Amino acid sequence: MLIRSFIAAPVPDDEAIKIMRYIRETGAILRNRDYKWATRDQLHITLKFLGEQNPEIIERVKNALDEINFEPFEIAFNKLETFAGVVCLSCENKNMAVLAKNINAKVFEHAELEIDRRKFKTHITLARLKQRRFPTPDEMNLLLENPPEVKWTCGEIFLMKSKLTPEGAIYTRLY
Repeated sequence: MLIRSFIAAPVPDDEAIKIMRYIRETGAILRNRDYKWATRDQLHITLKFLGEQNPEIIERVKNALDEINFEPFEIAFNKLETFAGVVCLSCENKNMAVLAKNINAKVFEHAELEIDRRKFKTHITLARLKQRRFPTPDEMNLLLENPPEVKWTCGEIFLMKSKLTPEGAIYTRLY
């Protein structure tokens, strides 16, 4: 059986509360539009998407994660943006980019999974739009009214399982 998975940094509860307040308030205004808003359990920073893998590869990824050591670092999200049908909080964070690069290398070394060559973008997905469209100018103005400012010390990463359902993805921690 294949397991759809990814490696992520979690969003702490205090900061997730701020994000969920924004989602509730903004989502209420844009309720009749084609936005699929994130739930609390879906808030995270994806460091490496692994796709569907067999259990043996998942075990190798766990071994790779055992070799990832990093000093906790501050991260602060200060920008709301959209790309490829996604509304997200984002930031430039060199430490997070280095962590993602190290994870990429270790996963390749242990599990021989392809290295992602795209530029890493530190972001937390807030909503997905149907048909991968971009918000209209009016919608963008509403989205930009009161974006949450969140910051915390990032000190842990997890291997997550992702199960796709009609209601949205369900994430379960594997490691």
